[in-house]
Amino acid sequence: MIKLSDFVLDRSQDSNKIFLDIKEFIDIFSDQKENKQKLNKFASLVNIPAELISLKFKRLIYGQFNPSKSKFILNNSIVMIFFYFILSLIYLLFLKIFGLRKIKNVMHFDVIIENVDTVNTFYRFEKLLNMFKNVLIISKNPKIIEKFKSDKLYIVKSRNFVPHKKFIDNKFKNFLFFFLLLFLTSIKCRQNLSKIFLIIFYTVSKSETIFNKYKGKILLQDRYYLSCPIKDFIFKKLEGKVVSFPQLHLAESGILLFCYVDNLLTFGDEVNTKKKMEIFGSKVKSTFPVGSLSMELNFYRKKNEPELLNDIDLLIIGINPSHWIQVSDRIFENYYLYLNWMKRFSEENRNLNIVYKHHETFIGDDLEKEILNDTNIKIVSKDPHNKSYSYLNKAKTNISYGSSMVLESFGLNKKSFFVDPNHAASTFYSYHEYNESLFLRTYNKFSSTIKKSLIEKENNFDSKICLRSDRTSENIYNYLKKYIN
Repeated sequence: MIKLSDFVLDRSQDSNKIFLDIKEFIDIFSDQKENKQKLNKFASLVNIPAELISLKFKRLIYGQFNPSKSKFILNNSIVMIFFYFILSLIYLLFLKIFGLRKIKNVMHFDVIIENVDTVNTFYRFEKLLNMFKNVLIISKNPKIIEKFKSDKLYIVKSRNFVPHKKFIDNKFKNFLFFFLLLFLTSIKCRQNLSKIFLIIFYTVSKSETIFNKYKGKILLQDRYYLSCPIKDFIFKKLEGKVVSFPQLHLAESGILLFCYVDNLLTFGDEVNTKKKMEIFGSKVKSTFPVGSLSMELNFYRKKNEPELLNDIDLLIIGINPSHWIQVSDRIFENYYLYLNWMKRFSEENRNLNIVYKHHETFIGDDLEKEILNDTNIKIVSKDPHNKSYSYLNKAKTNISYGSSMVLESFGLNKKSFFVDPNHAASTFYSYHEYNESLFLRTYNKFSSTIKKSLIEKENNFDSKICLRSDRTSENIYNYLKKYIN
């Protein structure tokens, strides 16, 4: 039997190929006979299609992959296998004894917005939720509940529920036997399947509880990498009509594995994001172009450009180095080559006002600091007065290694480019079929293109890349309102 510890990552490979290899390995691991049998048996117990249980299983397995260590870190010790087996029995007994057989005071909503766990997430949806009459917000952050709860807006904490036990009715012994067999299989194979199936079991229980208590027609969430096929199936089983995900990020390969998206609301009028997600094992039923909620919020709705913000010749849009830079030596080397290009260009063009605007959550990078030290590049991390989109608007030309703001800028008719030395950043750009003129892959082309773009005035609007985002909430509402009637 193939084990997760058998996976060997070749860090010298192309970054996109690395994530394809991880996806293929998880497919092979999950589709083994013993795992397949367990998945099918569990699916029959909870009355959910086996393909959805399998997709959830694969996503959870992917969640055990540690990019910095280049391996899966699921703890397969006998102690931990036994620990999760006992936890499974405890939760099953808790459901049997204390679980609710019938949900009282069922509430109905037009829209449910889930995973609203930060203030910024709430504000992204604020304009849209005010267009609907009856909205429920689900959050695990008590500060969100305290700050925004009102007579018009109903907010509940995602963990404050006594679980519903109807789905285990007349099946308690079957579940008990399943977890026992799962424990024995886990011991035999030294794979902690008990942990993975406990999470799946809890997901079923939580979703059955929430959506039996709070029934909605539309479910919204803004990060498709947090999608869940089990949750979405149960939501639609219990009167739900559609689950929509407004696009928040450029479709980078590492966040696309084994997602489940009922409806993807894309930046632009394109289908390549859907195609790329499907290549990485995700299921995407439909797409519709709406623009960017982030740009609508942080530029159009919070437009604030004091005179302190001067015109910018070249804006470098920062991205937070994360999983994508940890798995590939090639992308690591070329990302820092990209920063060296920025240093060289600034030294060759000292007359230009060059600003490097980091994401507000940027925590620092020692290598970057070393490279860009003593240059004339103005580095900005946190600016209490101006969002990154204001910098974007003030710049004549914008560049980035992989920020979605390059795509969003096309809705503002801005001249923007991805700088990708030696084609190393394929994890960001693969399968999108963007025009090659969007990419600057050699230093000479980068330098000459930027100088030319600072002189020329041309319209860069392209609705296939991103719609104008001043009416993104209206676009979403007009698309979704048909599900309310």
